Amino acid sequence: MKTIYKYNLQVTDVQQIILPKGAKILCVQTQRNNLAMWAEVDTDEITETESVIIGMFGTGHPIPQQMEYNRHYISTFQIENGALVFHVYKRMDV
Repeated sequence: MKTIYKYNLQVTDVQQIILPKGAKILCVQTQRNNLAMWAEVDTDEITETESVIIGMFGTGHPIPQQMEYNRHYISTFQIENGALVFHVYKRMDV
């Protein structure tokens, strides 16, 4: 059965999270002043997990070399009433 799961994230340049293998990342947003990511998971197929590297970069900030290539755009979110805008990517070569 397909189910949407929520994963808490930190506002940081690069972080590693563990997801069920094959999870489809849907979006990243703030919820009650916390940063969260939602992913669609097939609960009938959860047998393995995988390490996923998530990078988030502020508008006008350089993208670190480890995220410069092989990345897939996920979402954009704002904090501090829109004063800070971040763009979220998944590194694809991991």
